[in-house]
Amino acid sequence: MSTLTEIVHRITSNVNGGNTTDEMRFDSLYIESKIHTARASILSAMSRQPMFDRINEACVQVYSVELLEEDAEADCDVVRFPCPTVVRLDDRHDGFVYVGHVNGQKPFLRIRSNYTALSMHSIFQKEKGVAWDYVADYDGKFYIQVYKNPKQRKLLVRALFNDPTEVPNYRRDIDQYPIDATLENDIVNTITNDLLKQMVRTSDVVSDSLDTIPNKPN
Repeated sequence: MSTLTEIVHRITSNVNGGNTTDEMRFDSLYIESKIHTARASILSAMSRQPMFDRINEACVQVYSVELLEEDAEADCDVVRFPCPTVVRLDDRHDGFVYVGHVNGQKPFLRIRSNYTALSMHSIFQKEKGVAWDYVADYDGKFYIQVYKNPKQRKLLVRALFNDPTEVPNYRRDIDQYPIDATLENDIVNTITNDLLKQMVRTSDVVSDSLDTIPNKPN
């Protein structure tokens, strides 16, 4: 299993016919974005297969977050933790595996965003534990909102994140990219074929080694 930089290098080498020169019309950030998109798409497709019963642990990342007191909203019953976006698996499920206590052994109760206010109130009355939900704010950023513990300042999240590099402290040159070997090969082959098709569509139709297309005759 490879780092993100190594996967980009594999794709670049494939597209260049085995050469590893710096001359590449697709920059590394573009290839990285295609890797993230392909990974999320494949994970979503896998979750809809009839025999799917659990998430591949190789694809899960750990996100630990702590709020400073000055960052917490004063006199508020809801505590908001910033969170990278997660993979959407289907209409009912997303990529969260665990949200809860930092010891990894006490998951909090998930409050689904499509619950009515009345049903949420009913859950709060019946359940004594801490609850949470995943919401988008007006600024376009996503947050985990924690209920029933206004003093909550630390949170542990295990999830399939859309862009693994958005998880704090992720190092593209050192950390293993969150996929297994089979998924890595699928992604490399898919993106290599896609880039080669793009190169064919935009190739120079004049044998002059320039990326120019002749003017159409009047």
